[in-house]
Amino acid sequence: MSDKELKRLSVLQEICDQRITQSQAAQLLHISERQIRRLLQKYKAQGPAALAH
Repeated sequence: MSDKELKRLSVLQEICDQRITQSQAAQLLHISERQIRRLLQKYKAQGPAALAH
C-alpha cells in the first residue's frame, strides 16, 4: 500500500472507532464528505483491501 492509502486506512479506522467525524476525515484527506462515505462503505464491506489499487 502507498502512503496515501495507509493514511486513508488510518482515517477510516478512526471514523469506525468514533474518534473523528466524517466531516473531519474529509478535511484531513482533502476530499469531499461524499467520497468519505463511498470509501467507508467499501472499507466496511471489503476491509483494507478495498483501498489498495
